[in-house]
Amino acid sequence: RIARYSKEELIGKNHNIVRDPTVSKTKFKLLWDTIRSKQTYKATVRNRAKDGSTYYINATIVPTYDDKQKINGYIAIRQDITKEKIAKNKMKEKEKLRKAIFDNQDSIVIYSSKTDGMMYVNKTLFKYFN
Repeated sequence: RIARYSKEELIGKNHNIVRDPTVSKTKFKLLWDTIRSKQTYKATVRNRAKDGSTYYINATIVPTYDDKQKINGYIAIRQDITKEKIAKNKMKEKEKLRKAIFDNQDSIVIYSSKTDGMMYVNKTLFKYFN
């Protein structure tokens, strides 16, 4: 559902169908090298849905074995973390903006519509209100 493809469109297809083009191919080489070496792979993965939107998942991929301990498949557990990732990115952007505005100033004038006036804030004092 998260990728907005039907089961029929995904089953048997290469993962590249949902791979976000900004994600390096080396990340997927690491994934395959890890699970082919009988280890568990865990990572946050950025993917692209059928409609072109981006979504993020925490993925855990575990190999499964036959009676002779030969890999015969994989189990992938995926958790949608898109909302959390977007919220974190927005927080990072706000922090960058705050730093750009406030860290390079000796003092700041803030206009508040609540008080309908301006407030002068000394940079040293500002850190206590932030």
